[in-house]
Amino acid sequence: MRLISFAITPMQVFRCNKDVTRRNGWRHARVGQHLAGVLKAMGRKPGEKVVGIRPVVITAVSLQPLDTKHITQDECRREGFPDLTPDEFIALYRRHMKPTADGLVTRIAFRYLDLRELSLSDRAQWRKYLPYLHIQRTTVVKAYA
Repeated sequence: MRLISFAITPMQVFRCNKDVTRRNGWRHARVGQHLAGVLKAMGRKPGEKVVGIRPVVITAVSLQPLDTKHITQDECRREGFPDLTPDEFIALYRRHMKPTADGLVTRIAFRYLDLRELSLSDRAQWRKYLPYLHIQRTTVVKAYA
């Protein structure tokens, strides 16, 4: 199961308040692909553990320019930023992600997976990343520091 980092929006993912993400690259993403939503995927120090948030499945993928035609108020909400305007969201994205030269980003829509939906091998892999116990799908209890 491939990792997808939610370093900027971990609480939105914990609370399932986010169902769209935009990425530079990620042109390999495909509908139906299972991903392990984690706190940080790249740039970990040697020995630093992967911290799992929630597993997700991709429901839609498209390439889009980063502009107000495609970034609407509803898209800001779906990205986990209901209080940002489209212009503020674009500025935030540019500050943190530094878009590619062609100006296109990959828009990935997803839904959260119940662990029972994962294959046995994905479930075993996911458990390696899981420092949280998910109780009744909405409550997150920290299991270890």
